[in-house]
Amino acid sequence: MDPGRCMYYDDVPISLVDVRQYVQDKLMSQNKVCYLLPLVHGQHWQLFVLCPRENTMVFFCSLNWDIDKNTKKIISTAFEVHQISNGNRKKAITWLKPNTRKQHNTNDCGYYVMKNMLDIVSANITESWIQVFNDPTELTQEDLYDLRLRWAKCFFELYKG
Repeated sequence: MDPGRCMYYDDVPISLVDVRQYVQDKLMSQNKVCYLLPLVHGQHWQLFVLCPRENTMVFFCSLNWDIDKNTKKIISTAFEVHQISNGNRKKAITWLKPNTRKQHNTNDCGYYVMKNMLDIVSANITESWIQVFNDPTELTQEDLYDLRLRWAKCFFELYKG
């Protein structure tokens, strides 16, 4: 999903309703096993993974924050509308919060989101979130450098056209 459509601040015109509608539209128009939703609330990037077939939401936060109640509500509402429209009236959504790498500063959250997305896509992870993501250590400077290179290579290959 487009992170630019999922940014909201207390003083920016993109509202929670707009974010909910965007997520709901994406869920309705595509049929994926999992959706990656990088979202910035305030000044902090977080990652949500929406898995409709498993009726599961996975929340990654490099500062180990709890899910903002408004964010949880808008994502849950969009997800529930999608589930009901597809005739899926399963039990309540299962929310998971893996024990992921923790940042120890205030400005690297975007790298942690990118690292988690890269790990998910590279390994084709669609389940076993708690077992797969169980490393609370901080990314080293070498890890961050490698991550920047991997993403740069990915974008270069994609857009070298």
